[in-house]
Amino acid sequence: MSVRALLCALLAFPGPARALETVISARFLGGRLQTDGRPGAFSGSASGSAAAAVPLGPRWTFFPVLGGSYSGVESALDTAGGTTLFSEAMEHRVSLKAVYAPARGRWLLKPRAGWRMRLLRETKDEDWLSGLFDSHTVDGGVDLEWDLSAGRRLWAGYALSRTFFPNFNSLESSAPLDPRGRPLARELAGSGVLDFDAHLLSAGLLLPLPKGLALDLKAGLQVRRFLHQKLVRSDGSLGDSTRGDLVSSAEAGLRASGEPRPNRRLHGGLSVQFEDTVSDQACFDPARARFQERCYSYAAWKLGPDFGASWGDPRAPASLAGGLRYGWRRWPHRSARDGIGAYSGVGLLEQTWALSLEGRWPLAPGLGLMARVERSWARANDHYEGFHRFNHDATSLLFGVAFER
Repeated sequence: MSVRALLCALLAFPGPARALETVISARFLGGRLQTDGRPGAFSGSASGSAAAAVPLGPRWTFFPVLGGSYSGVESALDTAGGTTLFSEAMEHRVSLKAVYAPARGRWLLKPRAGWRMRLLRETKDEDWLSGLFDSHTVDGGVDLEWDLSAGRRLWAGYALSRTFFPNFNSLESSAPLDPRGRPLARELAGSGVLDFDAHLLSAGLLLPLPKGLALDLKAGLQVRRFLHQKLVRSDGSLGDSTRGDLVSSAEAGLRASGEPRPNRRLHGGLSVQFEDTVSDQACFDPARARFQERCYSYAAWKLGPDFGASWGDPRAPASLAGGLRYGWRRWPHRSARDGIGAYSGVGLLEQTWALSLEGRWPLAPGLGLMARVERSWARANDHYEGFHRFNHDATSLLFGVAFER
């Protein structure tokens, strides 16, 4: 169970909790990643989460959350270009959320704050905490939620965060590489150029529908400002202004759930996501003297169904879940290239398909065996593979034990 799932379980209270509630989960898995038919080494991963609902007075409930994970196996759904420089990764997060319910009124106030650390290790002999792309994120925000009656809910929120890379410091002359093995561009040379602040406005609406259906609508607008990344000029030099991105997003999901027979539960859904990023940063290729303005701007779609089924004792059910996703991403100002690296003048377009299946078999209440299979396909009109493969396939298989209480 993820930290988000833990919070969903705990935040399901109509108001503040009346007694202390806790949720703990852990996974210990082993497996491997295969890219373009080349199997990787067998490795393992582990994750754990703990959350609690702590009532303080009649109106406030606090939700401290602690989570951490280690991965020596990359997911096929996260693989970009069919390769990665990192053999191991860790991620840890601490957060505190709260819910305030007034004595009168059909609304809830939900403030939150947190910190996340991501560590990436390229080789086995590299020390943790010294990775070039290690990052820390500090964030906070507040949501306001209204109960519109009949199960309808409306919410709106604001969040701000700062992400920084304490070890990132590179020079163009040393030909540094990014996390996927590609040479860093002119705008990414230096120290602190990846650090950024983000401000996010978001809103959502949950609408129950007849026959067990529910419609979930979400929208967001984020402004990102890079603290030290200078804009690239048409001659390849750096200007005085720093980069800024505007990210707008929208999502619609239709979900259904039911229990056709006792101890037989089914759920499924169909979701559509859209994201549009407008960036003022440009790219310059000195080898071909080519300047591309707004090369980080892109539009992206994702859509697809998911399903799940569980059966048996509700305290220790067996379950099967899966999902299929189609993704479309286009960079209108970044030219695709042919096999020798020549620019075609046509905007870069990438399409992806992703399939995932996960099954669980109970051993005891809260303890079970699990297996997860992921498969992804990526195809693009860029055929230059000198540094990055847009056209690739990947498969990952993980199996092990899961604990939830």
